[in-house]
Parts: sequence; structure tokens; C-alpha cells
Amino acid sequence: MIPFMVRQAHHERNPGVIDYHGSYSKRTQQVNREKSGDYFLDITDGKMDAEFVERFIRLENQKGLLRFFHPAQRGKPDDPLALLCLGDEERDKLLDQCERIPDVDALSKGVVTTWGVYELAPPPEVIR
Repeated sequence: MIPFMVRQAHHERNPGVIDYHGSYSKRTQQVNREKSGDYFLDITDGKMDAEFVERFIRLENQKGLLRFFHPAQRGKPDDPLALLCLGDEERDKLLDQCERIPDVDALSKGVVTTWGVYELAPPPEVIR
């Protein structure tokens, strides 16, 4: 079940969450400073601007991420729909320790196409 129509894979343990991590070199395990954020600009039809993309693709810690929540996932109405986590936060305290990004959500940034929730059949297996 996919919680809402997404342009990217959803978070496996929490289907109402979409995470974007930085860009890292497999060889050096460091931030890949040569890779541009054009991919995110393209897939979101320009709804993410370059400055916004740079904030999450250049996170130094590989555990850092930009996390989007579906509105139904919020515990309280004032909980954010987007967090920027640097990677050193305690896993169960992300809402308290990560940066809350005001006025940003997955729909406005082009990550999802609707807030609607749909149950989709899994794709058929590819026969080779």
C-alpha cells in the first residue's frame, strides 16, 4: 500500500513518510560535492528550488535527511510536515531535535502529486 501518490519511494517502516538523503561518494563515503541537485529540480517540475535542494544533498552526516510527513501522520496540528535532520539527532526525538521547516510540505515541493491515499496492486513480476 502506498500512502499517497509519490514521485519517489516511500519510507518502508513508516509509509506516511518520505525521506531524502544527501549525495555521497561510494568510494570516499563523503559528501559528493560534484553532483548537482538538478535531479530534484527536474522530478519536482521546479517546485524545489536549488537553494532548498542544496540544504539536504550537502548534509555531511550520512544519517542526515529531509523528511516529509503526510498530514495524517502529524501527532498534533502544529507538528511540521517537513524536518531537516543533520544526522546526529536521537532517532526517537526527531521532532524535538531536527529543524522544523515552516510552510513546506511534500505537495508544495512537488514530491507527491496528491494527499489522496490509494491502495495499489503491486506490479507484476518481470519474467526474464
